[in-house]
Amino acid sequence: MELLTNSIKHSSEATTAIQLVIDQPHLSIHKIEKGLKIAFSSSSPQIPFENIKNVLNISFSESNKHNIQPLGAYKFKFLKPPPEDDLDITQMPEHFGLYIITLAADSFVYQYDPELGENTYTVRLNF
Repeated sequence: MELLTNSIKHSSEATTAIQLVIDQPHLSIHKIEKGLKIAFSSSSPQIPFENIKNVLNISFSESNKHNIQPLGAYKFKFLKPPPEDDLDITQMPEHFGLYIITLAADSFVYQYDPELGENTYTVRLNF
């Protein structure tokens, strides 16, 4: 549901494709849409990443920070926050759905294809 909400709020295109792949014991959900690549706050590293070896701390706003692991210049994995990070539920930041997906998923990966102008979000759940 959070992927759909994200698309409604942030996609510049009229069409978004959702693909479900059941490969027991895994469920993968792919959200594919055309548009601009994901953008972080100005103080964060931006795509394309130059250094893909280190974990990066990025943010969408002052109260919404994420750790990511670049997997390529245009691809990264959202990392689960440390258990000591307390979430103030009264501060519902922009892109909060990405945080929810990160917590719920076994893997959450974003990839941008600059040639196609296409964003792909892949959520993997193990069951």
